[in-house]
Formats: sequence, C-alpha cells, structure tokens
Amino acid sequence: MKISTYFFLILIFGLTGCKKYEDGPWISLTSKEKRIVGEWTTNKNEIELTWKLKENKDFIENAYKSEEEFYYSRNGKWDFDNNKEMLLINAIFSRTSDFYYFDENGNEIEYNDNGTLQIMQPEFQYKIYRLTKDELWIGNSTEAVYKYKKNKNH
Repeated sequence: MKISTYFFLILIFGLTGCKKYEDGPWISLTSKEKRIVGEWTTNKNEIELTWKLKENKDFIENAYKSEEEFYYSRNGKWDFDNNKEMLLINAIFSRTSDFYYFDENGNEIEYNDNGTLQIMQPEFQYKIYRLTKDELWIGNSTEAVYKYKKNKNH
C-alpha cells in the first residue's frame, strides 16, 4: 500500500513539474504545432485582432476598429523558440489610411492620400502562457497577457 501511495505522489509531482506553460494545459495529446495552427481572435484596446497561423508557418494579423473600419495588418512568418515557450513573429506591418503628422506647434495635421505604409518590424517574441485547442494566451515585455479564442469555422 505504501509503495503505491509513494508512486502516486511521485507521478502527481512529476506531471505538475512537466507542465510547459504557466496556465496549462497540464497534459495534451496534441502537439503544440497542431494546437497553435488556426485562426484566433481577441479584443485589445477596442480593436479586434485576428491572427491566422498556418501550417506552412505563414502569419497574418488583421486589426479592425469596428467591423467595417480596417486599422492595420501584419504579414510574415511564425515559429516557436527551441523550448516552444515563446511564439516568434517576423512580419511586415501595413496600414492603408489617412496619415497624420504634427506641425511645429504640436498640432495634429491630417494628410489625406490614403497611401499604404509598410514597415519591416523586428522579431516579436511572445511568451506563451496557455495553449489549448481553443485558447492561446500570450504576452510580451510591454503588454499584458492577451487571451485569444480559436475561431471554430476556420
């Protein structure tokens, strides 16, 4: 009886110690690559973000202020770090809209050319706090944790 109790306690502590992400899951039969692939959405400062992470490592992010008002997009590649604890994003930021600048007095001036601004961004590194088939919780050094939900119909 004592041996089975000790074995059970060792098993419990072993599984708890092996948990990869701070907020779970404790155990999953699906690989991290399979779980992260898909379309994810969240709201961040009243902007709806949609991430598409594809099997071929393509990454697409679209941001909308409302259903009709496009805000920006990012297109590039995603990957994990060696420990699969960080999500790495290399992308080009694009925004098509009216642009603003400030004059010498600090007044905001609108520049109406509806041009496209594209910027190659440095690699973004997001710490993964939770990765299940339906939830992706990530954060980086300048942001809080953002909780994405997987879209079932994509």
